[in-house]
Amino acid sequence: MITAYNQMPITTYGKILSVIADPCKDSIDKEVAMISILTDKTVDEVENMPLVELRGLTSQLGFLTERAEAVEVRKEYKVGDFTLIPEKKISKIKAGQFISFQEFAKVYRDNNADVKYIPYLLSCFMIPKGKKFAEGYDVEDVQEAIAEHLSVVDALALTAFFLTSIKQSQATILHYLEWRLKLTRVKTEEQKMAKKWQIARLQALRRSLLNGGGL
Repeated sequence: MITAYNQMPITTYGKILSVIADPCKDSIDKEVAMISILTDKTVDEVENMPLVELRGLTSQLGFLTERAEAVEVRKEYKVGDFTLIPEKKISKIKAGQFISFQEFAKVYRDNNADVKYIPYLLSCFMIPKGKKFAEGYDVEDVQEAIAEHLSVVDALALTAFFLTSIKQSQATILHYLEWRLKLTRVKTEEQKMAKKWQIARLQALRRSLLNGGGL
């Protein structure tokens, strides 16, 4: 039985969240469903357990009332059949990686940060050892391995790291563009108004990024 977040894959975590949020289940039904998920047994098997055994399993659900512990991003991760290397230097990512990440990040945000989209996000920056992004391997295989084998503790840490890093990088670029624009000389009133509007727009975009929004 899974008894800690660091043992729990993302897919399992998503199932647990679905049970907790289910308005049609009472507390007992939720406990049975969660034990079923965490022990990889059917609901019928759980319901037919001796009462003493069921109580023992129920007592191990306490960790679900706590927050997953924060961990540092490591240099590499053994995930299923893959050894994945997280690309921690955003300056090194390729255009294809960034475009894919932006697409998945939008879906992730639009769906209230549903954890089922995390494997897609992470697959943009977690590359099999010795490979280049999307070359010599199937990205979908990596996504599946992440969903089924990467612990939710590591997944949340990596997601936070990549989202924060991308936002900081974008904010830096916007700040640079604002600085260059301020140095631009303009003559007419129309040009001055356009320059003022563009600067204000860049500042608003940067504030939005730093406050949790997106471009």
